[in-house]
Amino acid sequence: MGARGVLALALLGGAARGAEDPCAREGDCLSCVDAEYNCGWCSTDVVYVDGTKGARCVGPSFGKKFSCLGIYSTEQCVAGYACNKATLQCQMTAPGEGAPLDQCLKECAPPVPPGPPPPPGAGYTCDAKTGTCRPAGTGKGVPLAACRAGCVAPPHPVTQRPTTPPPLAPVYKCDTKDLKCKLAPPYTPGSASMEVCQAGCNKASPAPSSPPTPPTPTSPPPPLAPVYKCDTKDFKCKRVAPYTPGSASMEVCQAGCAPPAPGPPTGWVCEFSNYTCAPGGGALSEAECAAECQPFFACDEARLQCRPAKASAPGAATKAACEKGCQADWVCDKQARQCKQVPGTKRGTTQQKCEATCHATWACQDDLTCKEAPPGVGVPTKAQCEELCQPAYECRPESLTCAAVPPSQGTSLARCQAGCVRNWKCDEAAWQCREAPPGHGFRNRTECAAKCHAPPPFYTCDAATYQCRAVPFGAPPPATPDKATCEKQCVEPPPTPGPPAAARGLWRGLYVQRGYAVGEVDVYFGVSNVTIASAEAGVALHANVTTLGNGTLVVGAAKRYGLFDMQRLPGPETTYAEFALTAGSGAPPPASIGAALAAAPESGAVVLVLARCLSQRCAFRMP
Repeated sequence: MGARGVLALALLGGAARGAEDPCAREGDCLSCVDAEYNCGWCSTDVVYVDGTKGARCVGPSFGKKFSCLGIYSTEQCVAGYACNKATLQCQMTAPGEGAPLDQCLKECAPPVPPGPPPPPGAGYTCDAKTGTCRPAGTGKGVPLAACRAGCVAPPHPVTQRPTTPPPLAPVYKCDTKDLKCKLAPPYTPGSASMEVCQAGCNKASPAPSSPPTPPTPTSPPPPLAPVYKCDTKDFKCKRVAPYTPGSASMEVCQAGCAPPAPGPPTGWVCEFSNYTCAPGGGALSEAECAAECQPFFACDEARLQCRPAKASAPGAATKAACEKGCQADWVCDKQARQCKQVPGTKRGTTQQKCEATCHATWACQDDLTCKEAPPGVGVPTKAQCEELCQPAYECRPESLTCAAVPPSQGTSLARCQAGCVRNWKCDEAAWQCREAPPGHGFRNRTECAAKCHAPPPFYTCDAATYQCRAVPFGAPPPATPDKATCEKQCVEPPPTPGPPAAARGLWRGLYVQRGYAVGEVDVYFGVSNVTIASAEAGVALHANVTTLGNGTLVVGAAKRYGLFDMQRLPGPETTYAEFALTAGSGAPPPASIGAALAAAPESGAVVLVLARCLSQRCAFRMP
């Protein structure tokens, strides 16, 4: 699907405008990069070329052209970095989150604290002679921080405090008698440093022996050793002429050429615990300290409350100014590009948040030019717009070719050509791979075939036969995908003696099977047996009853099978039921009351509609 992760400031994405991006349904990075639609995950919300924000999981073959200002992962989730505001260090984030390291390092730099705002109605002015800011009076001047930024005193020469001149470097002169360099007083003609003296002393002629010979011309004197003197402007040792007062060798000069130690600060400092000014240890004058040492407040935008803060805190202001800006009723006038306070509005924000976004933006036009747009429409800078505003293309599914379209409707040519290929999609009705338009399936038929197969069935217990039968995949419980689990649970309960508890009692019944004779009987279900009798024929049946696990009744030694079905009919005094009974002699049990009603008259099966009295007013009794 492409590279494992790219840092995306380039233009990505883009099918025809209005196409639904199936990638947007994925809510996490792993699901996004594993999706079958060539999706990619951005560690931040993507920004479309028209300035709107989109989902974090987007596909280059769908939707409008977009940019990812973080990390764009396509095959595996790449971890980025986030700034720890407490330590101002960039720390690695979870995969699919964070920003590139260089971007994190820029955002994680310690903020430069702004200067405190001046008291309401008062400002400062610069004294150019001394380079200090002084109060300008009510309604005049600029804030203290702005005054200090441009108030610099003219340079003046640095005066050096009196110091004892360093000792002179030792000098030596060649003794022509023994050709050895010996220490000489300073400024002795022909003297030099030891190195220079020794270089020329071994070439001199030794002293004459007897008899004396006429004198020979002597060699010229060796050069003087270089000397240096401390420059008090920059406190560096510089070479000077020999015999200059205060000069010495480089080693001696450097040992004493250092600027004087600064004295302790003598200005005023603010104690923010009680907002009082104290002398010593500060850099402000008493008037400057008094103007700055006031209680300041900063807006807590989460709770829209002003809380005490230092004067150097971001957004610090007087309590009145803080309370004015800390109301969620500031809206951006996009035409004037200014934030205005609109009391009572429900679509506003705080002043600081409003001013952060209420500025001109830049949007890409169809002619590939960037033009200024209202706030919230385009991207913040023209350079960013020009980087995104590139020729765009979209795939023509019928011909599988890339055609040029406006920038807001397409993607780059390379990405279009990569995605404009025939796809294969699984037909779940026949479980076969069929051709599909680009972006609507797998690019490889083999990959489609590997995943296009019918899922295994689920199994559920048939309560009538206590056999596990197959049902469609995903059937609700108690269905299970494991047939062995179903068979373990699908066991017929053991038979119990007697009729069901709901049937016990005296009923009055009418025959309703096919070919029935007119007649009325009384039916009594006891604890272990059933009795059917009438006034005309007397007792027609009296036999023991056993109830099987599936509810079928076994009646008498002839093993006649019966079904008893309660009818949930309204009525506080009477309950109704249906009772079917086979003729016996090996006849199978009826599948239902309806099946017994449809049986042929010669089968010998009977069906009774029963009524039971629940009050004393309609009490039944056996004949």
